[in-house]
Amino acid sequence: MKFFVVLSVWSCMAIQSLAALPSQITLLRGAETEGGGLSTKGKERLAAFVPYFDNSPELKGHGAPGAIYVLGTAKEGGEGGAMEMAKALADHYKLTVITTYTRSDYKKMVDEIKKDADLNGRHVVICWDPSQIPDITRAFGAFQSFATWRKDDYDHVWIVTLAPNGKASFQRLPQRLLFGDSPR
Repeated sequence: MKFFVVLSVWSCMAIQSLAALPSQITLLRGAETEGGGLSTKGKERLAAFVPYFDNSPELKGHGAPGAIYVLGTAKEGGEGGAMEMAKALADHYKLTVITTYTRSDYKKMVDEIKKDADLNGRHVVICWDPSQIPDITRAFGAFQSFATWRKDDYDHVWIVTLAPNGKASFQRLPQRLLFGDSPR
């Protein structure tokens, strides 16, 4: 009898933890910067990004974002363009950018996202330092992601799709927003 009670409690906890999973995580870095602010190309990318986000079948298939996270402070190694990208999306979707997490807290951020019942089945956007995006991707269980995000790569988004059972898949999408962006 004790075995069945323990098994039932464990099953309920497992189902509850799986039920809070978002359906999609979109990871991106900030737009191109120069001298502490957005470069001309960064401003062009920023202007084109929200319409791209709204009209990309791969991104809009999981609905509007339920939350947008950005690296908490530039002093911790964040990049200038990340906040601009996050703010543009947040303004468009009438969300508040979540800036609570710093570089060393990314695992806590991932745990919060996985457990937040308000994000169940929702789309989450993370604008982060590109050197940590592969680690964040793997923290969501997408072990097939690339080992690094190239320093000169501003024209891709990484997508982690989470099935209801928690299984993660990975996709790297070209933005194709500006002349010279990667075709794949």
